[in-house]
Amino acid sequence: MTEQNQNVQEIALMKKLWPMYTLIGFFSMAFSGIYILVVPLSSLFWPEDPFHALEMGILITSLLWGVSISGIIFSRIIDNYRINRMKILLMVAIMRGFCMIMLSFTVEGQGITTWWYFYAFTVLFSLFGGGNFPNVASIAHDIVPKSQRSRFFGIHSIFRMIFQLVGFIISGLFVELGFWRLFFLLTGLALILSGIGTFTKISEPKRGAQRQELRSALKDDSVEYEYQIDKEMMKKTMLSKTNLVALVEGIFTSVFLGSLTILVLPYIQTPPHN
Repeated sequence: MTEQNQNVQEIALMKKLWPMYTLIGFFSMAFSGIYILVVPLSSLFWPEDPFHALEMGILITSLLWGVSISGIIFSRIIDNYRINRMKILLMVAIMRGFCMIMLSFTVEGQGITTWWYFYAFTVLFSLFGGGNFPNVASIAHDIVPKSQRSRFFGIHSIFRMIFQLVGFIISGLFVELGFWRLFFLLTGLALILSGIGTFTKISEPKRGAQRQELRSALKDDSVEYEYQIDKEMMKKTMLSKTNLVALVEGIFTSVFLGSLTILVLPYIQTPPHN
């Protein structure tokens, strides 16, 4: 294959995956909007009270833990039950979009009642969030050639970070203008529409289709790739000593950065520093 033909194929693939990049971006924007608004949301729940650190800390912790735990569950479902992954991604987009829209109907100023309403849909939002990255990674493995996979995840990260930063700015601006409901409503609609667009534009790829040693065999529609990692292989790879050390280090790093963020946000957004 000539270099020119390869470049043409790469461009065609990137265009094909454009809806998925957009969906990934809106996932990130929705998450960042909830995360950055801990202080304004506390004021919406308890207008006459100072910042409720405990309740808002529980809200953000549940948001993060929900994504983590559900990610493990979704990963097992994707690997073991061979369900159409594009349908899972569509379901995730619709449910997360629905949750964002429901958050826009939060009634202000009712204290713990308002908090419980917001908490319930935030947790539901996070539980479906675990179906995002494991699903995208699995699809990318079967639709993106190995030579382009690093580029795919590079673009994936770029979209995620850009939309996250934009989400910080837009959500804060909407709150200052008094249109916080509009942020949740528009983001929810964007998630649903981008999910539908991704589902209609990208077909479910055949598992293992991009593995060089299986490519010829999998051209036959009757042949399916059904390999599943076993516990012994998990111990040698994911649960190796090196990976466990990295996991422990990552946990403490996340605790430190998360604690720093949740302390800084109230500090700079409450009197007299705001």
